[in-house]
Amino acid sequence: RPLALLGLCLVPFAEELSVIAQVISFQSTGKRLLKMSPLHHHFELSGWPEPRVVLTFWAVALAAAAVVVALSLAGPRA
Repeated sequence: RPLALLGLCLVPFAEELSVIAQVISFQSTGKRLLKMSPLHHHFELSGWPEPRVVLTFWAVALAAAAVVVALSLAGPRA
């Protein structure tokens, strides 16, 4: 189940995607999408303290994992 794997790896996937998007944007337009990539650095430069960034990313990862587990326990679709 590739979508289940994506759900379990949501935060690392978002971090990598932010780097890819930043590079493509800067090379094609000369402008940056984020203040800095990867994504957690953007939030730190936006004024979030590091513990808030870490706890927010943990919460998002936990919520995504809970959704994947709940969907997996719901059983196969008909």
